Amino acid sequence: MKRLLAVFLILMVAAGFAFARGSSESSGSKKVAYIVADLENPFWKAMADGFEATAKQLGMAPRLFNSSGQPNTQMKNAQDCITMQYDAVAISATDSSSANAPVLEFNAAKIPVWIGHISPDNPNAKYVSMVDAQNEGGCLDAGRYMAQEYKARGFTGTAATITISLARSNSGLRH
Repeated sequence: MKRLLAVFLILMVAAGFAFARGSSESSGSKKVAYIVADLENPFWKAMADGFEATAKQLGMAPRLFNSSGQPNTQMKNAQDCITMQYDAVAISATDSSSANAPVLEFNAAKIPVWIGHISPDNPNAKYVSMVDAQNEGGCLDAGRYMAQEYKARGFTGTAATITISLARSNSGLRH
């Protein structure tokens, strides 16, 4: 699933180039960046690996920027992408509110931005498209599966859930 999300993300970036600038443009390799929430997290690492590999297969020049779970680092990464004049950026933000400032900066710089899994909560923060997991349905299905398995094994007792930060766009759907 993680690899599939990453492939969709980079394919959307590639399709966006073809649509916006014409597929026959031959000005060289497109510089694309992926600002990753935290490369220490296996989910984000898999997304980043898929983004990087697919971008290279498509003849793009990818670069990963690790935010290490820190909104300030994420913002610095965004400013670096603008300074380095990236052609397009994908971002998986540390949370929804911290996604606002980088996306607005990309908007002002006229750099197209794609969202990977965590959207900004400011309606003025515009992005081309978003790739996301089936948060609500997927977690409901997982809960049903666990309940069936527990029942089949004769488990009884109380269950608890561990949730992700409620400051993220996907957490309410998952919880």
